Amino acid sequence: MKRDVLAELYPPLGLTVTADGLTLRLLRDSDLPAYADLIAARLFADEDAPYVFAWWDRDPTLRQRESLQRVAVTPDTFVRPPAEVKVTGLTAKLRRQLAVGDQS
Repeated sequence: MKRDVLAELYPPLGLTVTADGLTLRLLRDSDLPAYADLIAARLFADEDAPYVFAWWDRDPTLRQRESLQRVAVTPDTFVRPPAEVKVTGLTAKLRRQLAVGDQS
């Protein structure tokens, strides 16, 4: 397995949760072009429907710019949870991955 230096520096980048074909993980820089395209695209069949939130009713370029802003998180401000945190309902493999940061 290839070494993931970013995940070593910022452990949340190493967390991947997969269930029934759905994978959840943090966005990486390599994901941003596709994410920007998605934010600018039409997502709702009826953009006047009540479930379409007000943020969506804006210029697509502005939505992209706002969506791609970074937050200031540094190794000094990131806090690892204590090793004693109990997680229930996870598979043994996922527990091992969380414990050691393994993505395999």
